[in-house]
Amino acid sequence: TAILLLHNTIAAMQDVAIDALAVNSLAEDERGLANGLMFAGAAIGQALGGAGVLFLAGHTGFQPTFFFVAGSIFAVTLFVVLPMREPEAPARAALAEGVSKLRAAGREMRAFSVDAFRAFLDTRGASLGLLFALLPSGAMCLGLALQTNLAVELGLSDDQIALLALWTNVISAAFM
Repeated sequence: TAILLLHNTIAAMQDVAIDALAVNSLAEDERGLANGLMFAGAAIGQALGGAGVLFLAGHTGFQPTFFFVAGSIFAVTLFVVLPMREPEAPARAALAEGVSKLRAAGREMRAFSVDAFRAFLDTRGASLGLLFALLPSGAMCLGLALQTNLAVELGLSDDQIALLALWTNVISAAFM
């Protein structure tokens, strides 16, 4: 449980950092398309890492698929992450006398958290927006759970499960 909590916390921070990078790097009229492409890329990654690995495991066994996954992560890092350059950020205000950078960062994060929490709950519209924002994620999770149960109930083979996962992700990516 502790490892899952740590993993999910780090994944959430990475998600926020990627969104911040997109907001800082893209013009406002480009952000909608970029968001759709980011979700489509995630779906394609799930198709390769899920269905692709399951297909591959049928031919090579499960252990060698780790090399495929590691190679895929390396390729994304090499061809997407490393060439990416973030625009120059404006200079930050100087630290107050005697305040460490860590403490200043903690204060900024605390202030941001309070402001974000208030923004979620300040108005009825904000609360409804939060509710609607949760719906796509809930639908995606429900779809994954139903897909897994459906595969078990129908007694699908590994190749059939991989095909179901592949097409689910490809169709999702196309619509994103």
